[in-house]
Amino acid sequence: MTTTIPSCARRVAMMTLVAAVSGVLVAGVCAAPPPPSAVDGPPAGRSAEQQPDRAADDALAQAEIALTRRQYEEALKLYKRANATAGDRSPDALWGMAQAYSGLGAAKNVAATVDKLLPLVKDDPKRQAEAHNLVGLALFNLGQANSDAKKFAESEPHFTQALDLWPELAVSHYNLALSLFKRKADPAGIEQLQSYLQKAPAGPYAAAARLYIENPRRARENYATEFSGTSSEGERISLAELKGKVVLLDFWATWCGPCKDALPSLKRLLKQSSEDSLVGISISTDREAEKWRAFIADNQMTWPQLHDARGVLSRTYGVDGIPTYVVIDHEGIVRKRLVGYSLSIDGELQDAVRTCVKAAHAAAGK
Repeated sequence: MTTTIPSCARRVAMMTLVAAVSGVLVAGVCAAPPPPSAVDGPPAGRSAEQQPDRAADDALAQAEIALTRRQYEEALKLYKRANATAGDRSPDALWGMAQAYSGLGAAKNVAATVDKLLPLVKDDPKRQAEAHNLVGLALFNLGQANSDAKKFAESEPHFTQALDLWPELAVSHYNLALSLFKRKADPAGIEQLQSYLQKAPAGPYAAAARLYIENPRRARENYATEFSGTSSEGERISLAELKGKVVLLDFWATWCGPCKDALPSLKRLLKQSSEDSLVGISISTDREAEKWRAFIADNQMTWPQLHDARGVLSRTYGVDGIPTYVVIDHEGIVRKRLVGYSLSIDGELQDAVRTCVKAAHAAAGK
């Protein structure tokens, strides 16, 4: 749950995460593991066989730029224009339309567009495989968005057909594995990931595949992204080394009014909770280290303090408003995310921490 009252809004740029997996798959965008790709190859482009006229050629070029920028509505409009200019028979335009629909989360439109594409590429098994993989991905993402297990099951034949058509399309093994994991078919999912690693041992999803093989639950749970840093006291802090403990991340800044208002309650929460089960880590987005160090000293912030002047951790955790609180349980799973400060938010935060601490004690036999 995310609450948004009141906060110091601060937009941050998107970045590609190069950290460990959190187990969430989304369209075009992975929360911790690298997302499955529509294809492990170049984006939609112009085939050698096609000789489009200038108008279609220009529309395709503009559409590819829009698609790369994830401007899906604009890309769709341009691809449609290119396809109409080519008499509604442009494989490249249809492929681009399917990708744009996928970015918009329109799984039915993806499938309908691929149905038009397949007869035009009947002599190209690789492109047919890529098209089936894209339909599978669209259905998977629809299942993810709506928590619909039926959509996961519907996606799997498309990944299988993609592999039948073009066995070297290793990413279909990866995508199929995640769908199987979502349906708790873990042995079958592990087998698919092993096939992926055999074909692409240094592929873009190899690290994620190994983590899923180690713990398939990562595909079903929102695991926190791994990170490490050096505290204001010179202590190296690593999330991996805190497994078994409840971790409360507090993203803040010295200039943020709501952050200052929340500080007394945060101090009480950290003091009242069991020291051996809860670790609070405050992550400051201040640019000036001297102001940050002076503030934490003046306010006796004695728990671990990290300085995130470049915003790396903030981007990793998708922080666009502060204060932001992330509660991570003893297994490393994100259990609560709250933004802003109010009495209501403070109550939610305390309840979430206490619930997680209680579960940590039970797991440890305390």
